[in-house]
Amino acid sequence: MQKDAERFLPDRELVEKLKSGRLANPHYILGMHEFEEGRVVRVYDPEATKITILAGRVRVPMTLADGIFVAYFPDAKDQFPYKLERVYGDKRKYVAEDPYF
Repeated sequence: MQKDAERFLPDRELVEKLKSGRLANPHYILGMHEFEEGRVVRVYDPEATKITILAGRVRVPMTLADGIFVAYFPDAKDQFPYKLERVYGDKRKYVAEDPYF
């Protein structure tokens, strides 16, 4: 699954700049973006062990690929509202809107 998820990542150089804090515009990578025929959501949270997208009553687990959580919505033509449920090492859960939406 992780190998498949890597296709939703941007250029490797941009990913490395993001992870090292040198990317001037993180929104260029993070949040929801058009991708192929649908939408992709990317989240960078190196402390999170799991992130799930909450969209209404739908829960979509994100996949970790090269340090970035990704989820692809092949049928989404337009942006839609969602929140992120983040889980950390001690099992704490936080739900909040995506700051890059």
